[in-house]
Formats: sequence, C-alpha cells, structure tokens
Amino acid sequence: MEEIEIVTLEDGEEYYEVARINNENTCYIYLANKNNPKEIVIRKNVVINGEEYIEGLKDQEELKLAINLYQSQNK
Repeated sequence: MEEIEIVTLEDGEEYYEVARINNENTCYIYLANKNNPKEIVIRKNVVINGEEYIEGLKDQEELKLAINLYQSQNK
C-alpha cells in the first residue's frame, strides 16, 4: 500500500498530497485538507540554493494552468 504524504502549510493545517504534476520546469502539488477533504489547494515545488520549498501560485493565470493540467490528466 502506498503511503500518503502529509504536508503542513503556512496556515498550520495538514493536507494530504493528492497529486504532483510536472509542467516544463514547474512541479505543481495538489493538496486536500486533512480535516475537510473538499478543500483543495495547489502549490508548487521550488528549489532555492539546493533546498526544496512549497510556495503559492503567483496569479490567476497560473492557477488556471494548474487546474487545466490536473483535469487533463484525470479525465
């Protein structure tokens, strides 16, 4: 059985990692709130000075791109 990754975000809430999708040089991470699985957030993985971080998306355009990527892979 595959272990589910749990991530704690800046709001202190825990989220299950639902999916990761790579697009060009960006890895989008799709997360469901552990206490309310209908609450979904999307973050991206970034590497700064060799360290990995999770950060928010920069704007609505990037959000739309991330949603479209997820939908196209989960038809």
